Amino acid sequence: MSRIENVDTPSLIIDSDVLKRNIDNMMGVAKRSGIDLRPHVKTHKCPELAKMQVRKGAVGIAVAKVSEAEVMAGEGLKNIQIANEVVAPGKMARLVPLVDKCDLTIAVDNRENVNDISKTMKENGTSISVLVDIDVGLHRCGLSHENTKGIMRFVKFLSSKPGIVFKGIMTHAGQVYRCRNIREVEKVGLFEGRRMVELASVIKKAGFGCETVSVGSTPTAMFAGSVPGVTEIRPGNYIFNDMIQVSKGVAKVTDCALRVLSTVISTPSRNRVVIDAGSKGLGPERIPHQKGKGYGHIVNKRATIKRLSEEHGIIGNMKKVTTFGLGERIQIIPNHACYTVNLYDKMFSTDSRVFAIMARGCSQ
Repeated sequence: MSRIENVDTPSLIIDSDVLKRNIDNMMGVAKRSGIDLRPHVKTHKCPELAKMQVRKGAVGIAVAKVSEAEVMAGEGLKNIQIANEVVAPGKMARLVPLVDKCDLTIAVDNRENVNDISKTMKENGTSISVLVDIDVGLHRCGLSHENTKGIMRFVKFLSSKPGIVFKGIMTHAGQVYRCRNIREVEKVGLFEGRRMVELASVIKKAGFGCETVSVGSTPTAMFAGSVPGVTEIRPGNYIFNDMIQVSKGVAKVTDCALRVLSTVISTPSRNRVVIDAGSKGLGPERIPHQKGKGYGHIVNKRATIKRLSEEHGIIGNMKKVTTFGLGERIQIIPNHACYTVNLYDKMFSTDSRVFAIMARGCSQ
């Protein structure tokens, strides 16, 4: 029997053929636009999958946290962007050895933070590359894209600081996850790309280098990346896809490589079935704008995971033709793959490989 048939439940499994196709497809998106692909590896937190993406042509990787960067650099990844602000003194000190291990870039949006980073780098006789974080509508971190003069003042300030190398600008149009369909996604993506290119042009005309214009998420990558002047896309979820991506029209169920393998542990009634994957196995997220869709898609079953406790998933809304047997093993496509992956230590692939989720829990 294959490894998948022997794994205990709940476990994460990967359809290796779909995984490879997803990697190739996004690499194709980047190549057609003549730009760099920098996968955001917070989705899988797995150095081996990151290396697979790089071998296929990715310029490097993006991470969310210093601790993720440490894991990836420790496993030999050489080009890493921390697509996030690094503020605490202890975290800034941890950037110093990372600069020696890899080509490291971080995001900045605050003068006080830049002063602290500059001081840390200067004291250690080194320097770090930075991207100015721009807010194009998510309203999370970043300087408002509407404040062009403020952005220019910040770039000028950066360029005067020792130990700081200004490389360009970056953004994440995360408001795309509020979209209901692919037409709305396209609108957000095109605005993201066009506005960032406009800002880069202003920066360059003022005499500053702006070699990197980094944009994108899995939904917006193909649209933002198609705008001439964008240099880099940073999608993450595409390697697996999930039911949120399906709900946006970005992917189909057949494009979803990640599954939670679960076992039916109780059949109390015709309309209630219990599985061994609860919130600790699937994650607690529902799909925005789709009430009643439940906590993941059950493959080849017409039924809904209606509610979760920590260790149990309760299935209902079964159609007459749908049955579940005690001990039956089912596959569930999670709503949000990034969240679900962080609940496990490893993933089992259909080609009998085991992928260690080495950056699991790296939230510092």
